[in-house]
Parts: sequence; structure tokens; C-alpha cells
Amino acid sequence: YTPLVFVNPSYAGVEGDIRDSQTTINTIGEYREADGSPTMVEASSDESIESQIKEAFPEGDRVTAAAIAYAESHHNPVKASESDLMPDGRPFSVGLFQINLTWHELAGTDCSKAFKGKNYKAVVVDETLYAKCVQLAQDPKVNIQTASSIYQRSGSSFGQWTTFVKGDYKRFVSMFSPS
Repeated sequence: YTPLVFVNPSYAGVEGDIRDSQTTINTIGEYREADGSPTMVEASSDESIESQIKEAFPEGDRVTAAAIAYAESHHNPVKASESDLMPDGRPFSVGLFQINLTWHELAGTDCSKAFKGKNYKAVVVDETLYAKCVQLAQDPKVNIQTASSIYQRSGSSFGQWTTFVKGDYKRFVSMFSPS
């Protein structure tokens, strides 16, 4: 067994962020934040997040995909958006690629049906479905597969991700480029 390695998400948004600040999952399912507080994650294999991301995208876009996911969540699979919030304060974007639940299907579940409205005006109308969709979005394999599907449906484009459109991902590209 090789522990999963996650880059410390507490460094999000810090200029010059480096990968040397890592935390590990010591046992499957337990992720430790920088302050030592536990966060539970569903992990079904010891495959690294970076490898899973790179396998889901075409060769020419693998590094970009890994950098986008890092810009979105610092590769924290349970990350809930702190900016994509509904009027009640709950997130509508969740997981590695910060999948927008008001628009997308995850693992065959149409999450948009959990809401009335979209994005910042969304209101949860089906609590059970919303909870299921959050859980699905926090599963690394489901989140990565959903992101890959969004990318493919968008004409092999990352234009659905603000961190790509604004170029925020670029500062992380070198972290995922082959040496």
C-alpha cells in the first residue's frame, strides 16, 4: 500500500506555492489538513490524484488539467467552493475540479434536478439529491471523469473553468510538467 499524497490546500492562493508542503492519507479515507484536523475522503485506490487526472485527459492536455485542478482545489477531493455559494451559503461547486452541481450530471445522476435556478441564484429543492451530488463530486474518480466529460463536450476545451479562462492555472503548470 502506498499512501495517497495531497498537496496542502491551506496554501491556496499564495504566490510561489510549492509542492514541498504535502500531507498524506495515512489510512484510506483520512485526509489531514495543515492544522492537523481530519477530513474524510472516499479513496478506492492508492493511485495518486495527479496520475488519475493525467490518465483521464489526452496527452497534450494532461499537464494543463492537473494544473487546473490544483488551481481549483489544490487537489483536495473534498474541497467545497468558498466563492461559488448559493444564497443560503452552501456551495454549488465541489471537488477536485470544482464541478458546478447546478449544471452537471455526475455518475449518471442529474444534479441539476436538486436545484431551482442556477449558480448564485440556485436554491436546493431536493436535499437528498443535493447531498448525494456533493458526495459524488467529492469522489476523486467521479469528479475527474465528470471534468473529462465536460472537457470533451466543450470541444476539448477547458473554457468551462474560470481558472483556465483567467490564466490562474498557469502558475502551477511547472509543478506537473515532466522533469
